[in-house]
Amino acid sequence: MAKENQRVALSRRLLKEALIELLHHKCIHNISIRELCTTAGINRTTFYRHYQTPADVFLELQMEFVSDFQRTHPLPGSPDGMRRYSSALCGYLYEHRDTVRLFLLSHTSADFAVLFARLSQEFFTARTVLYKGSPIDEDTRRLICTLFSQGLYAVVRQWILEDVPKSPEEMAELICGFFIQDFRIQH
Repeated sequence: MAKENQRVALSRRLLKEALIELLHHKCIHNISIRELCTTAGINRTTFYRHYQTPADVFLELQMEFVSDFQRTHPLPGSPDGMRRYSSALCGYLYEHRDTVRLFLLSHTSADFAVLFARLSQEFFTARTVLYKGSPIDEDTRRLICTLFSQGLYAVVRQWILEDVPKSPEEMAELICGFFIQDFRIQH
């Protein structure tokens, strides 16, 4: 059984590495299963045991990327924690900017923006949010969550794709400045 698990892990890793290599030259929609399998050095039967399309491999890559960050950086409960979290997030994105660039440029139905939305949703649903000192209703919470996730996505996208000369710390301060000024977040 352990040998089988190693084979499965190896096949998945080879497919992900091959996909990343191909994404440097092609859009995800133009990568065929045959091409991905050839690049990975595995047969199509093995591919179909784990995935249905190259986009499935891509989605798994994105999910692992976010999970790796979340495992070491739990969502904060205070403005100071938010600053540390934002700094860690920007540092992580900057450190992995080549991968992030591939995510941002490979427009799929499971776009990278969805991952920002999930992070925002988890953050704002698990906490009480006050706007200018007053409690907010559910519709306002949802709107704030959308504003935060879409704004964060747009700012990060521009920063990474245009190589804006801002450090991760400067970006974290900018991001926090947008939201901490008017919002009070309670754990």
